[in-house]
Amino acid sequence: MPFLFAQLNTPMPAMANTAPTKLLKQSIVVAMLLLIVGCKGFLSPHKIAIQQGNIVTKDMMDKLKVGMTPRQVRYVLGTPLVVDALHDEHWHYLYSLRLADGTTMAKSLTLTFDQGMVNEINTDYEFPETPKPREATSISDASDPKPPSGEADIDQAAEEGGASTSETTNAANKEIDTTAASLTIS
Repeated sequence: MPFLFAQLNTPMPAMANTAPTKLLKQSIVVAMLLLIVGCKGFLSPHKIAIQQGNIVTKDMMDKLKVGMTPRQVRYVLGTPLVVDALHDEHWHYLYSLRLADGTTMAKSLTLTFDQGMVNEINTDYEFPETPKPREATSISDASDPKPPSGEADIDQAAEEGGASTSETTNAANKEIDTTAASLTIS
């Protein structure tokens, strides 16, 4: 049987506006409102952790010593976040981490130079004590290369150009997870 356009123009029977239909509509509206109100936390925007400043790791702090030159300090810690304009002998390495829940952790490291050498180190960084590495017990253990750790090695690396600030920062960023976990939130 062929389709006739006249069939489209036939009015559909109206749904009877009875009490059960009104009750069903009201129940759906109330259920939708409760669902929207109940999903308040679910519909909130995602908040990320925001970190700013210089990341200072335990390894960096171990290498930092009184008597180092500014060039050696830049090699170990990178460029300071703040160099006091009136007192260029004060370098400030500041770090803050604001978590999604609003908790903020702030740490600072201030270096004071006198006659071109680190004179004073002030910090509120606290790192947990770690066990000392075990001694080499075999030839294969003793052949592992060691990173430069002495002042002479740091000075030599700084003189040769060493790692750039961005390389130092990238290496520090890789350690952020372990460092952030080990720092206490104040």
